[in-house]
Amino acid sequence: MHRILLILIFPILAYSQDYQLVTGKTCDGYPQISVGSIPGSCIGLVASSQLKDKNGETLKFPRKIIELKPNLFLISDMGGWEPPFQGKIWLLDSSQNKLTKLIDKLTLPHGLAIGPDGMIYVGEMGLIFKFDPNSPKPSQTCQTVIHNLPSTVLRTKGNPCIDEKVSKATQEISHPLVSFTFSKNPSTAGNLIVNSGSSSDNCTDKSGKIKVDSQGRCSEMEGSNPGASVREYEYLGNGNWNPNFRILARGLRNSMVLVSHESGNIIQMENSMDFPDAKEPFEEINILKEARHYGWPYCFNFKGQNPIYNLFFKCDGTNKSYEEPYALIPPHTAPLDGLYYSGNMFPELQNTLLVSWHGYRGTGQRIVSYPTNTDGLPYVSQDTFYYNSYNPKTDKTQKIQANPAGGLVRTASYTEVVFDWYKVPNLRPIGAPVGLTVASDGAIWVVEDKNKTILRIAKGKSSNDNGSNQNSSTLDEKKFNDSVFMARWSKIQKNILTPQCATCHNQVQNQNGKELIKELVSSGWMNPGNSSESLIVKRLKGGEMRLMPPQGPLQTRDIQAIEQFIDDLD
Repeated sequence: MHRILLILIFPILAYSQDYQLVTGKTCDGYPQISVGSIPGSCIGLVASSQLKDKNGETLKFPRKIIELKPNLFLISDMGGWEPPFQGKIWLLDSSQNKLTKLIDKLTLPHGLAIGPDGMIYVGEMGLIFKFDPNSPKPSQTCQTVIHNLPSTVLRTKGNPCIDEKVSKATQEISHPLVSFTFSKNPSTAGNLIVNSGSSSDNCTDKSGKIKVDSQGRCSEMEGSNPGASVREYEYLGNGNWNPNFRILARGLRNSMVLVSHESGNIIQMENSMDFPDAKEPFEEINILKEARHYGWPYCFNFKGQNPIYNLFFKCDGTNKSYEEPYALIPPHTAPLDGLYYSGNMFPELQNTLLVSWHGYRGTGQRIVSYPTNTDGLPYVSQDTFYYNSYNPKTDKTQKIQANPAGGLVRTASYTEVVFDWYKVPNLRPIGAPVGLTVASDGAIWVVEDKNKTILRIAKGKSSNDNGSNQNSSTLDEKKFNDSVFMARWSKIQKNILTPQCATCHNQVQNQNGKELIKELVSSGWMNPGNSSESLIVKRLKGGEMRLMPPQGPLQTRDIQAIEQFIDDLD
């Protein structure tokens, strides 16, 4: 019902002028925008700063989103970085295109999740609180759950949603956002895993002087209330947690991505130090292990050594307390949210870890998926690692071979789910993805903070199919009855696509030959009779587009076999 309604009112909706809507096209019922996405998908614009509540207020700096029930979503909105008490929790009714303010006067609300007791949990600066979204007055149901996180804001005791005041800063803190997850480990189910960000980029003060204790250690990670760490609060049941936390891991500058898996593994994705070098340092995937040190500010990448600390903490493999990253992520991507995809809309994404890359440099502005094993861990290898980076000076995306300082030990392959999100005047702004959630219908919802938008990734024709999504009408059905011709495809599917591509694109192994050809043609990956304009060939050859597979190019004869088949498909 909501899709029909949205299509009818689409011409008169006032959406953000930053996104030029694709004329005459919708994405599963929502106005479509021109941003690249995986074959057979498209991106719809659900809401922007043009959508106002009854008092004329709008989204200011939205960060996270969760689904309460079909068509009803909660959104945390920081309101900006500077003023305190400007944050809000919104209720978005997508069926009615309606925005309702549930709670306001918050300070930098970020983390958002449904707790084991069914209440809604919010990570605000210095604390985590919960509330009942079904109450007529949700702000009056707020209860503080955790209150001892680093903060520059002092509050009076009691309800965190009211009676708040600003006092002199208690401490410097550059990474105050509270991200958290609930443990899914059967032995620790419900425990709160919480980020405690560092108060500086490099454990230095404003003058650039390093902050160390008498033993030469970064002082931010010492004492009773350390930063640059991940905490664990024991779940006591009935919506209560032990306030006496334990430090699960140290040496983590800013743990925006925290994902718990039923196997007991907790994945953290590190926003590393801000080197001016566009190619250093790399971001990290870490698997959290109790009492381990993950390197900040002494180490970066696997064995990269921060020279101002090299006399204290070694990163060369001789330091038994140092836990190297599980794998590296391209530099300056700024991973801000992650989740395991479990919906039905995108079977090709089943059992993958979806991650938003928020970074403003050429490597960011993407949503990627990592295929994972039964323990929820991305597959790793020691293969050569290539990644994409958009260069605004040349207006091209270039393939870069990773060469991290300290050497490359492991890499994790991934697929770009959303890409080509660089700024194009009068078409789209630069992407700013933060929060992700999978709705009950399997669609992927995305929050952009800087663009103040809510987007939805769904099945449909992508606006970035280069006009080739009509190719299915030119497909010669007689080819499917040609046993010799189809035997050629069978060899390509079995000997080339399956071993090289099935890890990230399982349909190349699971679909029968005829159906796979139709899907690749209809989605623009194969252009019958024109291999040079086929997306699959462009990707296999690299150059201006991201190379597939990511571990390196196929053999020339394999690419030629695919090209010849596409040319003969007409």
